[in-house]
Amino acid sequence: MQKIAIIGNPNSGKSTVFNLLTGLRQKTGNYPGVTVERKSGILHYGTTTIQIIDLPGIYTLHALSDDERVAVETILQEKENFNFFIYVADTQNLRRSLFLFYQLKAMGFPLLLVLNMVETAKNKHLDYDTFVLEEILNVPVVPIEAIKSKGIKRLMAEIVGFKNSQSIKQILEKQEASCHYETIDYVLKISRKESSQTTPTKSFSEKLDIYLLHNIWGYVFFALAMFLVFQAVFTLAAFPMLWIENLFLFTTEQLTDLGKKNIWTELLVEGLLPGISGVMVFLPQIAILFLMLSLLEESGYMTRATYLMDGFMQKIGLHGRSVLPLLSGTACAIPAVMATRSIPDAKERLITILIIPLLTCSAKLPVFILLISMLMPEYYYLGILSNRALSMSLIYFSAFLISALAAALLNKILSKGHQKPFIMELPNYKKPQWQNLITNIYLRCKAFIGGAGKIILLVSFILWFLASFGPKAGLFSEPARTENISNSYAGVLGKGIEPAIKPLGYDWKIGIALITSFAAREVFVGTLATIYSTSNTAAKTQLRLEEKLKLEKKPDGSPQFGKATLISLLLFYFFALQCFSTMAITKKETGSWRWPLLQFIVFGSLGYIFAFFSQYMFL
Repeated sequence: MQKIAIIGNPNSGKSTVFNLLTGLRQKTGNYPGVTVERKSGILHYGTTTIQIIDLPGIYTLHALSDDERVAVETILQEKENFNFFIYVADTQNLRRSLFLFYQLKAMGFPLLLVLNMVETAKNKHLDYDTFVLEEILNVPVVPIEAIKSKGIKRLMAEIVGFKNSQSIKQILEKQEASCHYETIDYVLKISRKESSQTTPTKSFSEKLDIYLLHNIWGYVFFALAMFLVFQAVFTLAAFPMLWIENLFLFTTEQLTDLGKKNIWTELLVEGLLPGISGVMVFLPQIAILFLMLSLLEESGYMTRATYLMDGFMQKIGLHGRSVLPLLSGTACAIPAVMATRSIPDAKERLITILIIPLLTCSAKLPVFILLISMLMPEYYYLGILSNRALSMSLIYFSAFLISALAAALLNKILSKGHQKPFIMELPNYKKPQWQNLITNIYLRCKAFIGGAGKIILLVSFILWFLASFGPKAGLFSEPARTENISNSYAGVLGKGIEPAIKPLGYDWKIGIALITSFAAREVFVGTLATIYSTSNTAAKTQLRLEEKLKLEKKPDGSPQFGKATLISLLLFYFFALQCFSTMAITKKETGSWRWPLLQFIVFGSLGYIFAFFSQYMFL
């Protein structure tokens, strides 16, 4: 099988081209020995199958940050492993794009040049003769408009029929590295069409940026955009969540009505199904969250948000490049920690890694949604603004504020570094491509189900066993079936830790959920579903999780999940680092267990303290 790589500057449309060529035939992983994410996919064209690798975007072979270094090392050290390279250039910024292209071509790399966004460039009076470029550069040149999927079929044909030409025109052979731009300017001058020499007018993006990057209105729009994200998460997901919940309830009822009660049906009805449904019901909200974030990214707005927040980030001792890892931390802390490799300063990178777990990631989303739903009945301000969406927005903004305070404190404590200037390119606004959005959502949800699903199945099985069996005589005696969960192994374990969590208003059942959620925060919901399915009667097993929790009582007859306990749980999960995977990736990125253990202790202590005082403030 042939193997090719896609190279290009950031924001050149490289990943869009990759998605169009590979569709859903993709997988993500890490480069060997590092945690920078790599994408690989398969192109099928007729009877030909080609593996395509999407490399991180770079501007030059002289890399500064870790992710750029990985791309450069892959290009230089694994050159012989690739049949050829696809170079994606932004036609609107061809002078800058061709600098890296010329570096590679001068070193003898076999290249296929893709001119992306040709129609957009024409609207700016930037039109180039591809035949002239092919003759001068002596490489195949394919013009495309990736966002409209135009030219992709021709690109596929060129990839399959690619023939390497190691020669290069004499005009390029005579140029030294220091004269790259002189050569590029000459190439652009003779390839640019006469009709495109008109002075361009101010673009739509430039006009829009007057407002979206404004010192005041820019922040207002950013806050509004974030609120709309959570409004969509609550409102658009309501019906599919109900359908999924009803599907699991219907399945449970059918299995219960079969009347053939045995250990396997009990495992399925009381263990696996409640555990899986407890998390799967939140899949629509996870998907919508990724959809909204992808829309902001694809449209070009997320880059503006990074630029807008740079001044604030500098004040708390961070780099503008820290914004993207922090924003991606709202989806998942693991890739967010990986993304800090783009931060060139070691101190700023460490601070960013340390504060990422304070952000509200998608794993916390099921927990917060369950607790908010139990805390407040939903209603709408002015008929359109959901109180639950406003509450979730407040949680997210509070997380950013707490993270900023933590960063400012760490900046004072840690040894000083040399803050480098923040230089970034603002891409033009563009209409998001639905194929890209669907691909991203599919891959994210697939990773969520595949990653969390395995943990949930294992935890649900273990919990069902611990809740259904108990020691016959002593703790280490032969296990025996028990009808009373308090006499089970789960009961023994939960009661063992109950004294430590009782001041927070939690009983031993909640304690078990706190422990299991360390594997993955969303497992907290699945654990509660499994425990309360096992401990409830058959009639109560048919109830939704929220209804089951509302029926729980403390020994004094008051609700177990009252207002104080719900707020206490909210505050605990707001601060506590209940994610072993995040700790593992932090250890790998920092090279020491010191930092993840420090995160676990400090954030866990903050969660415990705030949860403790909430019991007295909201009784």
